[in-house]
Amino acid sequence: MKLASSIRVFMFAGGALLAGNAVAQQPIELKLGTFTGPQHPVTAVLRETAATAEKVTNGRVKVRVFDSGTLGTGPGTLDAVQRGVMDLGNYVWTYASMKRLPFLAIGGLPYVYRDGKGYADAWEKDPYLLKTANEHVVEKGYDNVFFAAPYYSGFARIGFKTAEPKVPNDIKNLKIRGTGTYNEIVESYGAVVVTIATPEVYGALERGIIDGAVGLDTNWTNWRWMEQAKYLLDFAIAPVGGSIAVNKAAWSKISPEDQKKLEAYFQDVQAGLNKYYQTLDETENRQLATRMKIYRPTAEERKLWGAPKNRIVGDWLAAVDPEQGKAAMAVIEKFNQ
Repeated sequence: MKLASSIRVFMFAGGALLAGNAVAQQPIELKLGTFTGPQHPVTAVLRETAATAEKVTNGRVKVRVFDSGTLGTGPGTLDAVQRGVMDLGNYVWTYASMKRLPFLAIGGLPYVYRDGKGYADAWEKDPYLLKTANEHVVEKGYDNVFFAAPYYSGFARIGFKTAEPKVPNDIKNLKIRGTGTYNEIVESYGAVVVTIATPEVYGALERGIIDGAVGLDTNWTNWRWMEQAKYLLDFAIAPVGGSIAVNKAAWSKISPEDQKKLEAYFQDVQAGLNKYYQTLDETENRQLATRMKIYRPTAEERKLWGAPKNRIVGDWLAAVDPEQGKAAMAVIEKFNQ
């Protein structure tokens, strides 16, 4: 099902957003908050696609982008949208706590997505993941929020300063920089997790404080980690993806006609980010190959690197509604064979 159909379910179903009773104000400005900086590609896409909102509504609705966490931090995006500090917010699924918002953690669940296309297709072509995410946030107290335009923004891989591991046993006791959900994965391989902020990883690698790091390809290139780590394991561990969180009260002020037209805006956001990052996967990999030795594990070695999958996915399934969990995994498997 196309994105438009998925969004429409939450815009109009059951009158949840009270759109039919809204009185449009012209022009209406929607404040879109993102934690990404002014030069970040996500910010660039959000600014570029903001023009679509104004165009399709003939200037009746405008989107104004606030970058660098001006309206709220990344982890605080849902709260900011709920309170109306943001009308729209760039929310990354990996900010979802397994305890607080367990279903949303599926957007960053390791080992279950094949690649960027498989990730994007699972969230775009089948309405189930987005539909259930929207039901979930309401159940968890975010009754003034719905999600639109889920997107893909990269996979994490492990790079090493000097070691050239082929199997998990090769990294036992190595000091690896991890963060968030990656820490559990690193520990499962017998490595020692070291928590270091992104800007400090380059120096930590240079001085030998750490033996390697987990990061997106953009970390390796933009932060120049590739200058200090010479070996990259080509095994996609966990994805990063997100969605645009929408404040229902702000949305209800927009006329039903313009709500429908704004489906084109959300489609542009989704398509722009998916295209950028899937293309980046190819170009960044070529750039990394000029500075790092990239090792692609054999089929048997990949099984060893993926061994923690059953336990991690099992923990996730235990944290969510059993039927929702099974149905969600079936959707992902359909697009990630």
